[in-house]
Amino acid sequence: KWISIQVKFSRVVSEIAEVVRKGDTEKDAFGRTTARISSITSNEPALVTAVDAFEDKFLTLRHPFDKDITASMDVLCIEKEGDYYFKDNLAKMGNNITFSTDLYTITGLIVGKKAK
Repeated sequence: KWISIQVKFSRVVSEIAEVVRKGDTEKDAFGRTTARISSITSNEPALVTAVDAFEDKFLTLRHPFDKDITASMDVLCIEKEGDYYFKDNLAKMGNNITFSTDLYTITGLIVGKKAK
């Protein structure tokens, strides 16, 4: 069953972030599509935390090279006892997901989902 999920890919190096596009697909060994990026809602410089020792506080800064990408994806899951599994991993919020195309592989965190 196809489900739609929102994924946050954090700290993606800029060379890879530049090639991630809507419509990118992951295929299985038989050439069947198992996942695709349906939209990219943000592709911005990654947020990193630094310590300001003089002020004794934390600062949030934008990384000069790495990007945070938030995307909506459609993934083909197997339903087992009411839960959905993508590549033998439970597809629920808070779990990691790996998306791999012919050109790149990125890992992100599932931040939202809905059945399609």
